[in-house]
Amino acid sequence: MGEIRSLGRWSLDAVAVFLLAATIGYAAADGETVVVDSAEATLPLICAVGLSVFGHRLRAAGFRDRSIAAVAVGGAGGGVVFGLLVGWILLIQTLDGDSLVEPFYTLLNGGALGTVLGGVLVAGYVRLRRNQRTVERQNARLERLAEVLSHDLRNPLSVAYGHAELSRETGDPEHLDRVIDALDRIDALIDDSLTLTRQARASVDIETVRLATVAEECWRNVDTGDAELSVDLSLAVRADRQKLKRLFENLFRNAVEHNDGSVTVTVGPLDSGDGFHVTDDGRGFDGSDAGRLFEAGYTTGETGTGLGLNIVRELAEVHGWEVTAVDGPTGGARFVITGIAGVDADGDAILR
Repeated sequence: MGEIRSLGRWSLDAVAVFLLAATIGYAAADGETVVVDSAEATLPLICAVGLSVFGHRLRAAGFRDRSIAAVAVGGAGGGVVFGLLVGWILLIQTLDGDSLVEPFYTLLNGGALGTVLGGVLVAGYVRLRRNQRTVERQNARLERLAEVLSHDLRNPLSVAYGHAELSRETGDPEHLDRVIDALDRIDALIDDSLTLTRQARASVDIETVRLATVAEECWRNVDTGDAELSVDLSLAVRADRQKLKRLFENLFRNAVEHNDGSVTVTVGPLDSGDGFHVTDDGRGFDGSDAGRLFEAGYTTGETGTGLGLNIVRELAEVHGWEVTAVDGPTGGARFVITGIAGVDADGDAILR
């Protein structure tokens, strides 16, 4: 699967190389030098270079490999269609006896132009569909958020009001402690809710980051108590650094809070080579429904907001990744993030 993803990254380059090879081949057949200087070959040469640059720009913009492969297929299809159209025109001219153009270069120019137009049109469609899906996810996220707030804020507010009233009637300061606990929960709900709404509006700033470095940095940012971190990971990925940090922090906080702090959290690669896992050796899901862990508002703890893992899923989806919850090998909880293509130090895809 890793090879397929990597080939998807280079698909537009492959189309560009085909155009370049065809141009040089036709030029050589006509006695031109390898550095083609014929006017007829200028357009396909420009198209070939433009396609390669376009493919790298799409990768830098965070297009998924299969989307880039779709653009390449669209470009190839456009080249075939335009080539057939030009060939039909040439055939008509030949039958009429008034062909005034060089047929090989004319076909090549038509195919090159069609390739660029086909690729650009498919890229525009893919971007449009991606924007539509983003809007749909944002609307769904806001609807879930409204449901969570309308339901979950009422409970701590009721607790706060009730104990404030009791404190006023009895003068017992213990009731004020319950009020403070309820207000702390409200504050946590607001903080997580703001994270979700900001996530809906924020752009994605893609760069090459090393997972081990980010994981260790995030571990220092979380109150982990007696918990320990083990990182066995050398993978670098293309990701938004700040969003990736939030993803790690939420997973680390979830592991610590659900295991009373005394737990070892391991971050490591997947055997499939297309992602990583965050695993703890705690008590696992403890009978909870792992399939519901990422739902907004679902929590197995008394103080949780039910939004932490939902935020993790949103952060993964922004990158085109997928996160699932499974049982760890030692009975703890394991969160698996897949759909990631590793990169080298220069940000180029690693062929696995």
